[in-house]
Amino acid sequence: MRERLNELSLLAEEDIEWLGDAAQRFEELASQLDEPEKSNWALLATAYRERAAVRQALVEKLRDTKQLAKSNIRNKLIGGLGATW
Repeated sequence: MRERLNELSLLAEEDIEWLGDAAQRFEELASQLDEPEKSNWALLATAYRERAAVRQALVEKLRDTKQLAKSNIRNKLIGGLGATW
């Protein structure tokens, strides 16, 4: 399971970078255009940045889940050792 969580985290992190780069390109393009095209490309950039933020939240939740799982395993091991003493 840990392997799958790592793969999912990596995929989401790559997505975050790609979406951020795309948003930046859209903003650069928008800065060179007149209305209404400028607004359309700026809106697209905003949507891509929001998608990146959603994926960033997902990565943070995955990290928290992995930390919680490690903590639970550690507590079970320590609890099991205490019972044998």
